[in-house]
Formats: sequence, structure tokens, C-alpha cells
Amino acid sequence: MKKAISILFLNIVIIHAELSVKQINMMTQQIQKKRGGMVLKSIQNPFFIAKKPKPKITLVSKKKRQKPLVLHAILNQKAYINGKWRKIGETIEGYRLKYIGKKGVILVNADQVKKLFFYKKTKNRIKLKRK
Repeated sequence: MKKAISILFLNIVIIHAELSVKQINMMTQQIQKKRGGMVLKSIQNPFFIAKKPKPKITLVSKKKRQKPLVLHAILNQKAYINGKWRKIGETIEGYRLKYIGKKGVILVNADQVKKLFFYKKTKNRIKLKRK
């Protein structure tokens, strides 16, 4: 059945193909003629080319490194921080001393809060006795 259909199809194609060699040569000559088209120089580039923005150069000043704040001692509502005795309200490295407790202090900046405690736990604490 498939063979019969394919043979019938080929016969129809051959019967309707009435092109002569003369006609084929004429077609090829028409194809070979120079045809007028668009001038490519007048066409704009269809692709968008993004320009890279120039990098902004900002000068960054080197900040001084803050000394680490170390609490050494607390006595009579005074704290010994970084080698100096401090009272509540004094400023240390940009921080204001807000609170002095038994085991530590609280320092407050415009946007930060630091809590300092004794560096090492020691058993040798000084105890003052009244007579």
C-alpha cells in the first residue's frame, strides 16, 4: 500500500513538472542579476551599547585605630580604664562612662553601647574592712 502511494505521488510530480531547460536557465540568469537593496551605511546599529559609568573616586581618610578599652579596677565609684581613674560622665575614646558596677562598667557612644568587665578572674581581690 505504501509503495502504491509513493509511486502515485512520483507520477503526479513528474507530470506537473513541465519546466524545460530553457526555463531553468532563464531563472538562474534572473537570480544572478545584481539586485538593488538597502544601503547598509544608512542603517543605524540595532544593538544598544551601554556606556560604562566612570568610577567615582572618593578619598578615604585613615581612621586612627582605637586602643582597646581595658578595665583594670573599680573602687569608690571610680573605674581604672586604660591607665586612668575615671568617674561617671567622663569620656574615654569617644565613649561616655554611663554606669559603674561591682564587676564592670557601661560606656555609651552616639550609636553604640560597650560593656567592659575585668579581663581575668582573679582570686586575689582586695577587700577593705572597717575597724
